[in-house]
Amino acid sequence: LLQSSNHLQVAMAQQAYACPNTPGAASSVSITHSSISVPKYGSSANGGICTLSRVTNSHALAPVARSYDGNEWELSAGPYAGQGAAIDIQCSGSNCVMDLPPLDNSDAVYVLTS
Repeated sequence: LLQSSNHLQVAMAQQAYACPNTPGAASSVSITHSSISVPKYGSSANGGICTLSRVTNSHALAPVARSYDGNEWELSAGPYAGQGAAIDIQCSGSNCVMDLPPLDNSDAVYVLTS
């Protein structure tokens, strides 16, 4: 997994991230902050998808949220969805903010993938 070098600092200690969609670029971006801001429409093209997942070093994957076909972000089916979900997605303007829960072990990371 590769970490993006295009991080932008935004207000309230949130870190801005974008879905990797540049041809020839890495297909995933590691998330290093617990409060993130992502473009409201993570996937702008029809048929496109951007996912936010938790991944461990042993490659165990837990889906968190997704944006597809130019739609706004939504929670994905899995341990982070459902009643009492610990993640709230707040969208306004052209961005969405997600406060991610702490990772349950030291070998896990949140990742944006296209």
